[in-house]
Amino acid sequence: MAENTLNILKPSVNNLTARIFVRAAGLDFVVGDAGRLPFSAAAFDAVINIEASHGYPAFPRFLAEVARVLRPGGPLLLSFHLGDEPQLKTPGYGGHPMKVYVHHWRHDQMTAWLNNAGFAVETHRTLTSAESKLGGIILARRQVTDPGK
Repeated sequence: MAENTLNILKPSVNNLTARIFVRAAGLDFVVGDAGRLPFSAAAFDAVINIEASHGYPAFPRFLAEVARVLRPGGPLLLSFHLGDEPQLKTPGYGGHPMKVYVHHWRHDQMTAWLNNAGFAVETHRTLTSAESKLGGIILARRQVTDPGK
């Protein structure tokens, strides 16, 4: 495997994505569970989680897994929907029917979860439009622990 990449989409979507976008980059896609990442400890130099966290019902579990597979000092960049509660989404993107709970999180909630998982938040931003707050972006770094403590 040239690089470790996790995609939790259906295999048919993975195959299409791999054929169109990934071959030229030399990446492999692995189907998996974000709460049980199929990689060894400290396997990644960085983790980017964009437009996916709204689908994780147990976000702290995902962060614990990221802390496990990310090398000490490694950065985590993530985006998320802002809000207090999950919202049921029935009309899908492009008009496709679906029934999915989209999870929304607050910056303070994310920061607490990140700290509990062993990350230090370096910066966070709120993305807005004229109509509303759309989402948040956080850059955090896995803390380096002193094995002597």
